Amino acid sequence: AVGFYVHIPYCRQRCRYCNFAIVPIGNRFDDGQNADSRVSKWRSGFDAIDNKYTSAVCKELESLFRQEKEEPTKIPLHSIYFGGGTPSLAPISTIETILQTILEHPDSPFASSSEMEITIEMDPGTFDVEKLQSLRTLGFNRISLGVQSFSDETLALLGRQHTSQDIWESVQMLSKVFDESRSDNLNYSIDLISGLPGVSLADWAETLYTAANRLQPPPKHLSIYDLQIESGTVFGNWYGGETYDTDETSHNRSAQRTWHATRGEQPSVLKPTLPTEEDAAFQYQFTAGYLRAKGFEHYEVSSYALRTGSGCSPWRSRHNQVYWGYDTSWYAVGVGATSFVRDRTLARPKTMVDYIHWVDQEKQSKQKHPPSNLDLLMDVALKRLRTAEGLDLNWVKREFGQEHVASILKGAGLGLELGLATTIETENTHALKLADSRGLLYSNSIISSIFVELEELESNV
Repeated sequence: AVGFYVHIPYCRQRCRYCNFAIVPIGNRFDDGQNADSRVSKWRSGFDAIDNKYTSAVCKELESLFRQEKEEPTKIPLHSIYFGGGTPSLAPISTIETILQTILEHPDSPFASSSEMEITIEMDPGTFDVEKLQSLRTLGFNRISLGVQSFSDETLALLGRQHTSQDIWESVQMLSKVFDESRSDNLNYSIDLISGLPGVSLADWAETLYTAANRLQPPPKHLSIYDLQIESGTVFGNWYGGETYDTDETSHNRSAQRTWHATRGEQPSVLKPTLPTEEDAAFQYQFTAGYLRAKGFEHYEVSSYALRTGSGCSPWRSRHNQVYWGYDTSWYAVGVGATSFVRDRTLARPKTMVDYIHWVDQEKQSKQKHPPSNLDLLMDVALKRLRTAEGLDLNWVKREFGQEHVASILKGAGLGLELGLATTIETENTHALKLADSRGLLYSNSIISSIFVELEELESNV
């Protein structure tokens, strides 16, 4: 399967926890004296930025087309994903230009597949019915709504610009445009953040109840992320401490935080306390159990899809499954975007100025050397062990050899002994899986131990 990611970096402002590659553009809805002139000035400035960015993205696409011109047939795309940032802040003309360039440019090597998923991330309060209708006309069939919380107090603390009322109104608009007479027509996901400052266990239970029961129609998918405290952010200043002692040259990719959070300290008026590590862990386990009871499949460490019967949910994110696959590729364009094609990873500059210069210099053609076999195996193991299906050990044996299977099982030994992991063996299957939810909760430690054993094996070769 092949996917395509497009990064749209615009945000109204940077949230207090965010260290993503974004471009804050302010709020176009500026009330007050001389509001019309201010909005006009804002629009003029934003249009200039957007025109430059759209041109740079299209130029990168054309360079990509030249690199792929030797392909004998069109490459069918399994998914296209517009992420950010807040892509719903971009003009429809920008979205249309980029999408049509990917699919309709005469030199494009890409083609849509029969069941292609086209997703766009949208924040409540950044779109109206007219924009949704235009997106549907362009072919978008999945919406990812950046809810994060249903509490106005918590949203303000996070630095989010929308309110709870915006969330309800957004879902009503989605239903009006996509739902028609059948709820199955509306494929939307919501993002929530757990482990937030000032949010009690009871508050979190209420958040999940609202997501699963009060939103009408309900979401087909939920992405629930544990709050990460990153250096260089407002929350990093509020809650940060010493960095983890990790070696960037090693393959220890298990640490999710690069900045140590002080959990459970005494709160202040301006800085509510973070949940303790124990409470954050309980929130994760409670989430998994509650959503399973409400009919959701926990198919990846942070991802839940509504079941419609036995077997895998049809509402899994197809684009994310490209990221987690064995023999998959994804192309990408835009600020900070990362592609993975022919076993090569290419990360783009994270600022607008650097990205435009990078495109102008056509540096995108200078990709890194292919990763080592160890890098490839560790990358696949890291992603697969976070999924419900786990890591296919038959695939590992076929691609890397039985000795690598033995090292993986040795690294997972303690997890297997404690019931945090299990092996599945049938006539055609041999897989290592982490238990839901305790095994997934301790996935970093188990995966880190596996990496140590794989590195030890490589050092002895």
